[in-house]
Amino acid sequence: MTRLAQHRNILGLILGLCTFIMSGTVRADVIVDATVSPILGGFHFEYSITNNELVDLAIVSIAGPAGDPLIGSTLTAPAGFLASYDSGLGFIDFLEAASSFLAGTTTSGFGFDSASPPAPTTFTALTIFGAELAGTTHAPGGAPIPEPATVTLLLVGIGALGGFKARILMRNR
Repeated sequence: MTRLAQHRNILGLILGLCTFIMSGTVRADVIVDATVSPILGGFHFEYSITNNELVDLAIVSIAGPAGDPLIGSTLTAPAGFLASYDSGLGFIDFLEAASSFLAGTTTSGFGFDSASPPAPTTFTALTIFGAELAGTTHAPGGAPIPEPATVTLLLVGIGALGGFKARILMRNR
């Protein structure tokens, strides 16, 4: 087997590994902070979303209570974003309209009122490339979620770049 064929096989393996890793749900380097205040007849929830991923996010969906009479009519989102509530499934979606959850930024101003008391909940986030990320929301002071998947993706990317460079060097011989 020639060196070029070996490099092609290695590059194919690296790209296949990247596809495998990106095709499933990974734990997110996204922090969804909740601030909860009691109000007459329920609770007011305010969310800030910190995107520590290397790519922008398009949607952050929080698992909330199904059939809550207050959520749908009290949803708020900052300029450039939309908010929606699926009362049947209980999902509260914050999504881009004119803005994205840019990599390395925190977006605040998402909120709603709920008749249900606060409870630990999960979220999913969708990157602009279609990768699905998952995590748990937490109140201020809670521990951030450790994210080993980010390091894995970085190492795979560096390996792929090394493979491309090896291929170019082999062509120039």
